Amino acid sequence: MFKKSVQGEFSGIEPGIVPDNYDVKKVTIKLDEIRGASKSDLNFLAACSVMLDAAINTKQFYSMVCDPKIKLDHDKGLTKEQIFNKIVSGATELEPDEDNEMNIRIVIYYSGWSRVIGYTLPNSPWQWFNRKFMWGSPSSYRTVCANMLHEYCHRCGFEHESRGYSQFNIPYFYGNCVENVIKQAMESGKV
Repeated sequence: MFKKSVQGEFSGIEPGIVPDNYDVKKVTIKLDEIRGASKSDLNFLAACSVMLDAAINTKQFYSMVCDPKIKLDHDKGLTKEQIFNKIVSGATELEPDEDNEMNIRIVIYYSGWSRVIGYTLPNSPWQWFNRKFMWGSPSSYRTVCANMLHEYCHRCGFEHESRGYSQFNIPYFYGNCVENVIKQAMESGKV
């Protein structure tokens, strides 16, 4: 799936593999701006964005999120394909242009006692990430990639109950799916 190169990027994935009968373009993860980050934070987030970009553009990810056996919560009456297309379109509630770029703006903070990996606010294009979870292990990369996508789903208008986890609401479901794709790639030695 993807191999780590000397520059710390991941390559070797076959991008944009989705069924031909869907009008879906490859989505690109773009870190627009990062605030409060150290050099190691920037390297960590750059690696996460490349991993997320690679994973979200696989047939495996598409098959997981569009699985007809899964019933999603809070789907706003959309089909799974419509939800997928909405998310990969690059359009969010605050930035409605469809350019197939997930523009991500990050603020780094630290809270040692918190179990919150990250969050976003309804009227903000920013995503906040707790540095506590960015420590460079394989699981921390997967966790931050999953949370990046989770928070991006909120920016696309998909919500869940406050403090409530359901594996079938869209932000958690998409995060879990991308985490599984990355985990499988890591376990198979493709990372």
